Amino acid sequence: MKKIMLIDDRTERQIKFYKETSIDFFKYSEILDNFTADSYEELLEEFRNNDFSRLDEYEVIITHRSAFGDLNGQMISTFKEICKQKNKPKSLVFFSGGISSVSIKNSPFEHLLLNSKKFYSNNLKLFLELSKNNKPNLLVLAFGENWKINLLLNSLEKINVFIGKNNFAENITYEEFEDEVHMDLIRDFLIFEQPANDFLKIQDFRKLTKDLTNQIKQQVVLHV
Repeated sequence: MKKIMLIDDRTERQIKFYKETSIDFFKYSEILDNFTADSYEELLEEFRNNDFSRLDEYEVIITHRSAFGDLNGQMISTFKEICKQKNKPKSLVFFSGGISSVSIKNSPFEHLLLNSKKFYSNNLKLFLELSKNNKPNLLVLAFGENWKINLLLNSLEKINVFIGKNNFAENITYEEFEDEVHMDLIRDFLIFEQPANDFLKIQDFRKLTKDLTNQIKQQVVLHV
């Protein structure tokens, strides 16, 4: 089974990326099917005929978010529904020039949004290289070689924004907090348990940000 599907209706963008980075997509043909130019048109015709069977072949679906014209809304919904299937879970990546920042979450399926320039970068080259012998890691695609540090920094920023926005309100539920900052992405790095009564207090936030800062320092030391 091929691991990765890449769909891009703008062939010239890949040509420009090749000139800038010398990445050879054919080098990764064992794990990657690259649908652009004629192969993109063939795939689009399948989708127009409500034939989505080809999607079953892949672990990761990567697509330009605006690749499907009048089918766009339908295709975005279809991709999301297919990735939710528990018997064949898949990861989904949307890239677009209209996406201003990286957004990644693990629930109800692994889902990444990022800008086209961020996607077509050396991160993609590293992501494909590592995927040859390992399970594809979207964190590498999102944050590059130092993905752990960047993930933790990104999460610390989200948590600080959440704290400032809520001004330590007494009625903040853990579920509300978890959904907004995507705790599922960083839980493995921290010793932080869900409060017994499901409500967070100021001391919980202080402990979390302290633990997260310590983890970032450890990662920095490892990369010095």
